[in-house]
Amino acid sequence: MIKNIKNSFDLIIKNSAVMQPIILFILFFLFFNMFMGMNVLYNPNMGIIFLILTVLLFSAFISGWLYMIKYAVDNYKIFDKNDSEYALKIGSYNIDTLKKFFIGVGEYFVPAIIVVILSVFISNLLIYGGLKLLHIGNLDFLIKSFSAQSAQDLPQLSLRQAAFFMYIAIITLVFHFLTLFWMPEIFYKTKNSIFALFKSIGFLFRHFLTSVILYGFLVFIFFVFQIISVFAMINQILVLIMFILFLYLITYSLVLIFMTYKNIHIKKEIEQINLKDVFIKSAEEKENDL
Repeated sequence: MIKNIKNSFDLIIKNSAVMQPIILFILFFLFFNMFMGMNVLYNPNMGIIFLILTVLLFSAFISGWLYMIKYAVDNYKIFDKNDSEYALKIGSYNIDTLKKFFIGVGEYFVPAIIVVILSVFISNLLIYGGLKLLHIGNLDFLIKSFSAQSAQDLPQLSLRQAAFFMYIAIITLVFHFLTLFWMPEIFYKTKNSIFALFKSIGFLFRHFLTSVILYGFLVFIFFVFQIISVFAMINQILVLIMFILFLYLITYSLVLIFMTYKNIHIKKEIEQINLKDVFIKSAEEKENDL
């Protein structure tokens, strides 16, 4: 795991191309949101169109971007800085990675749409269904609970607010953990998003300790980042810097997840090859004895 953590960081540094799609997408989406927001304001019926276009844009983005990340991980190696062609090799690595974006959109657009829709549906079902089942409240309750209340009601409301946020946090963490290898499963094994979901959960539990360590590390670095971000809010320049670092952190997390998934499979394949070799040698020795 330590090796994956170090190599993922090195990949981000050497292959800055993996960062470009998320930066360009956010800039494009900000302009798109402003344009569509004005149309929705004057024509509420445009809300459905805005929602559909958002899903399509985001699906196209993640299908191309994650395919780039997969390519970058598959072709990662420790480049020798003393090599006379070091700069040329790094540049070629970046350019080749960028070229994979539209290939990824063409191949994985449909699976990405299904993942986006299923993720929204399942997460909402777990959150709002659980809140209702446990009688904690809903979003309307939360909004109303922050309005002026009598001093007598405040302790009870505070407890319900705490339970509300605690439940959402737990469900979010559990959902993200269970779907940790969902996207790598799609990009490495099967384009069937539903089948990939179940296979990825099986993969996660077969390698449970590694998965827990990986997820724990990601939760930890995001938690530390959030704490630092609170102090950075005192200055607008620091806020901008932290936002850029946040994009790097998201990219790094995905690279680490893909690299961990790939290396587990490579190790498994090597073990299977070694077992096969041992079996063949054993069979040959028995045949010679006869």
